[in-house]
Amino acid sequence: AAIARGITHIAITDHLDVNYKYEYPQIHYDAQGAKKAILEAKEKYKDKLSVSYGIEIGQAHQYPNDTEQILAEYGFEFIISSLHNIRSMPDFYFYFKDNKNVPEEKINKIYDMCLDEIIEGLELFGNRINTVGHISYMHRYLAECGLNLDFSRHAEKLDKLFYLIIEKGVALEVNTSTFYKGLGFTMPTYELVKRYYDVGGRLITLGSDAHTPENVGRGISEAIEMLKEIGFDSVVCMNNGKTENIKI
Repeated sequence: AAIARGITHIAITDHLDVNYKYEYPQIHYDAQGAKKAILEAKEKYKDKLSVSYGIEIGQAHQYPNDTEQILAEYGFEFIISSLHNIRSMPDFYFYFKDNKNVPEEKINKIYDMCLDEIIEGLELFGNRINTVGHISYMHRYLAECGLNLDFSRHAEKLDKLFYLIIEKGVALEVNTSTFYKGLGFTMPTYELVKRYYDVGGRLITLGSDAHTPENVGRGISEAIEMLKEIGFDSVVCMNNGKTENIKI
């Protein structure tokens, strides 16, 4: 699907939420099987497509010893750090699905805690990852429930996160799944990506968060136009474990 759409670089980044081992033990990730399949695809398509063996590590900071073991064992070429739930709360998908009338003050308290945990994870593993994934993941499910998140109320903490991303030399992910699924915005939103740029951030990765072949690469062209409008002139891709800044 990627080759058919003219994509030149792709990273396959299955979810590995480290807390699931303890909180949802019935869910098992076959890390060895995934590695074998991805490396076979990497070899098979090497003349047509740069395939990176990746992972999306969720909640890395919540069980740091497990995260260290995972990173040491598998030799990933591309690592996304993400946050799908804060401590003592289910994935935001499940939480807002069951709580569609959350008061605004509680929404802001949860997002404040969310930013704290993203920062905590970056402080622990910022030298080991490549990109910080969908920092506004929670916003996706709020929007689906018709709820609002006023990012301006979190400007100071968002700036703290952006400066830390810059300091660690990692990229900010622009995730297009919310755009092509009809919500009309990327994760993070235009306003947040622009703020990252305004404080000096220049490293961006693009992800369609496809989950299925038919969604591979969707929304990427539109996201590139958004990045150009903001002022970006390149995006970060991986090629055989090495970073490439590709002009847009």
